[in-house]
Amino acid sequence: MTEWLKKLVRNVYGLRNGNDNEMGDGALVVALDYGLTVTNGLPIIEKTVLAEAARIARERHGRLAWASANFLFPHSETIGDAMKYLFLKRKGMWGGDVIAPSGVTNSVTEAYAIRHEVERRGLRPGTVVVVLHWLHARSVCRIWKKAFPDARIVIRSMETPYWEGLNRVKMLQSENTWLFACLARHLALLLLGPDRIIGIREPVT
Repeated sequence: MTEWLKKLVRNVYGLRNGNDNEMGDGALVVALDYGLTVTNGLPIIEKTVLAEAARIARERHGRLAWASANFLFPHSETIGDAMKYLFLKRKGMWGGDVIAPSGVTNSVTEAYAIRHEVERRGLRPGTVVVVLHWLHARSVCRIWKKAFPDARIVIRSMETPYWEGLNRVKMLQSENTWLFACLARHLALLLLGPDRIIGIREPVT
């Protein structure tokens, strides 16, 4: 994506980025999932989001959560979870408990799976901080407000320094395809709502 196009998209489609002062202490801090590379490693977009989520959860005494995709290949969520734990351990970023449910097939089921696990644990977070790639922000905000109607949703948007082009999720192989996917998702949410697009899966390699 060229710089002028990125600036245009930010001005028209972007969402205000939440700052640390809005998050308070004890929030649920969610690192959104961005698949795996074709070698089953974490893509740079995932590492960027995960590192920021762990920092916020650590500094704000919050609970860290994620939900790895299970549709990439059989048991992909198990590998996704393991790679995330390993990344955080090697970087010394997080050593505590993680809320990490399974059964995730898209952005809607990701939010609902985390909500169900939070409820199962008897937790009622007043604030949910969702850390994500900036193109994802507007549609994700709508989804998470539906999943956690009684919580304040704070969006922390991140940029990735580059795109490897090796993601198993086809729409995440370039910033241009990811822009198209995010715009299409947002339009579907506006027209249909989260519950009517819950069965959609993104194509994988």
